[in-house]
Amino acid sequence: MRLHAFTLCLLFAGSVTAQNVNVTYQSKTTYTGQTLSNIWGYAAGGKEYALVGAKNGMIVTDVTNPAAPVQIVQISGPSSQWREIKTYQNYAYVATEGGGGLQIIDLSPLPSASLPVYTYTGGGTTPAVLNTIHA
Repeated sequence: MRLHAFTLCLLFAGSVTAQNVNVTYQSKTTYTGQTLSNIWGYAAGGKEYALVGAKNGMIVTDVTNPAAPVQIVQISGPSSQWREIKTYQNYAYVATEGGGGLQIIDLSPLPSASLPVYTYTGGGTTPAVLNTIHA
């Protein structure tokens, strides 16, 4: 029984290390003066984008050509070490514990750097209650 368990562990260990076999390093992008906390992807119009959660806001980087990524814009937000990004259709939802509510960013104008931003802090029976968010 122990021999079977040991064999299974060896097989599993081999498959874990094999996951890097077909990976090719393409490029490196730095975001000077900021810490990063999250990354999410978005694709539209034949282009691919990295939505990067940075200390001072969400950064949109065109990664269609992985050998030459291009930063398009940084949407400023409250300073925070933590920023979570998710997308639904053509909208990015950006949450942070830094305060200021939930940023909703319309990504449909991409690759333009002019992206409409709306900040939601609550409404209805609980107006202006939503401030810090941890998704």
